[in-house]
Amino acid sequence: MFHTTSDGKTARKDGLPVNTLYNNFVKEGAYDPTQKGADGDGRAIKRDFTDCNSDDEKDAAHVVSAPSSSSDDSSSDSEDEGKSSKEKRRREKKALKEKRRAEKKAALKAAKLEAKRQAKLEEKKRLKKEAKEALKRKLEEEKASSSQEKVEEPPRKKSKKSNDKNAAEKEVKKQDRKDKKKSKKSKKEKR
Repeated sequence: MFHTTSDGKTARKDGLPVNTLYNNFVKEGAYDPTQKGADGDGRAIKRDFTDCNSDDEKDAAHVVSAPSSSSDDSSSDSEDEGKSSKEKRRREKKALKEKRRAEKKAALKAAKLEAKRQAKLEEKKRLKKEAKEALKRKLEEEKASSSQEKVEEPPRKKSKKSNDKNAAEKEVKKQDRKDKKKSKKSKKEKR
């Protein structure tokens, strides 16, 4: 398999590198199954599997057995049946346990999602409430500042159709317009 070259180095006869990784490899086209040489051990490689039975035939051959007359064989058959029934029960129990585990996991996930949804709703409500309170405070502050600047304003009639929120927003807008007018007047006076 190895030979020495004129340089004094070892090389393989088939031309592959001298490396332990390539020890089991054979160069392409160099394998001859009919030749049994010093390099091979002479084992025959089976390439035709037509003589083998299919899985169905094997199962049928395994099930059909010769009748036995001894009592030892009958006891071993009952033991096999007992083992198979135990295995069957064990498998059923395991499947049931897995099913329960999956149901529990799904229920926990659903509960978690519901809690998350509720938390979002609560946060949304809280933010709305804070926004309303801030608007009310702003209105009260503006009323207080406007009452100090102005002596009196005649009472206004409230529309039955408008609700408190719209009325509050309108009030804020009117107050903003008045403030803008005042600032414009003060700018003109400064000039």
